Amino acid sequence: AVGWMRGQSPWGGEAGKKLQEALVWPGEKILLRAKTGSYGGCLWMTGYGPEKAVTVFLEGPVSRRPEILKAFFGRWGVAPTRP
Repeated sequence: AVGWMRGQSPWGGEAGKKLQEALVWPGEKILLRAKTGSYGGCLWMTGYGPEKAVTVFLEGPVSRRPEILKAFFGRWGVAPTRP
């Protein structure tokens, strides 16, 4: 992610382009590429946008997903447009 964030693709080609397109959160106020997930009673969101890469962890059930989105997007001073 850091390589892409700096404009230095760690691996190019069609696979890299598809991955980057898949990570975009459409309809947001700024361009962010990220992935959410959960494992073992913990939620996470990791990705990157202007000037930084961010990972946020939150303990709890999947029903807390809106909170993890808010915490992640908040690192750029914006709120997510979708839950």
